[in-house]
Amino acid sequence: MLNGNCISLLFGLPGAGKTTTLAKVLPLLPHLVRLSGGSLIASELSAVDRDSLRKLDADEILTNQEKLVLNFNSALKQMSRKHVVFDGHCMVKDGARIVEIPLSVVKRLCPDKIIFFDVPPEEIVERRLADRSRPDREVETAAELTTIRHRQIELSRQFAVDLNIPFAIACHDNQLLESLRGIASSNMA
Repeated sequence: MLNGNCISLLFGLPGAGKTTTLAKVLPLLPHLVRLSGGSLIASELSAVDRDSLRKLDADEILTNQEKLVLNFNSALKQMSRKHVVFDGHCMVKDGARIVEIPLSVVKRLCPDKIIFFDVPPEEIVERRLADRSRPDREVETAAELTTIRHRQIELSRQFAVDLNIPFAIACHDNQLLESLRGIASSNMA
């Protein structure tokens, strides 16, 4: 808990619906505040430009993580006794290149819980193909997404183990709501 705030990290594959699902859950939890990893790194960029952040070289991606942590902590200083949900990624992928976010970065976000938002890879493929607002978004096969999904779940779970905090997997809005409600109730009381 940082500055009296409860912090949940919400990870998941790009296109899984983390942001859309959080939008449904936000009105149901009055102390819930969403901070987006992409916005913290590049608040002045459009959604299309944020997708280009994945195309940076590994050193630039890791440098951006430092910016993210600083901006995240700065935003937290403006809040008190909120349940902050960090909507982000535990790895950055562009084509065959994968950059895993280091534990040191995750640790500096001071999370109280890590949640992985999980949907079937076939659903993500369909969403990405239908999404005309992000023409540069990579479209992978369901098999490729399954491999990445397994690694992201493993990485998210390992972060939670290393930080000695709870880990949960949510597959739809009701599970996410209950997972967020549970951590907020125990930490905000």
